[in-house]
Amino acid sequence: MVNGLSQGCCISLFPEGRSYDTAQLLDFMPGVALMTLKTIAEGGPVPSIIPTGIHYENRQMFRSGVVVEHSDPYVPSQEIISLWKLGENR
Repeated sequence: MVNGLSQGCCISLFPEGRSYDTAQLLDFMPGVALMTLKTIAEGGPVPSIIPTGIHYENRQMFRSGVVVEHSDPYVPSQEIISLWKLGENR
């Protein structure tokens, strides 16, 4: 996946292994941040992260109705990128 990010490809991690009954998007899992920052540290493009949530009408029913919700793209700030690079060089 990191190779795809470094080439500017679009990668979807869907879902990220957690399922909750809440109706809002959850915090990023560490894997997304690690792949993103590793790509940038290796000279790749700065990828956008698009938070995505899945809401089922009835989670216990096979093929129940579903709504897929996307939030605004997140792009790591230069401050976060700089902090990551400092930590990588230790």
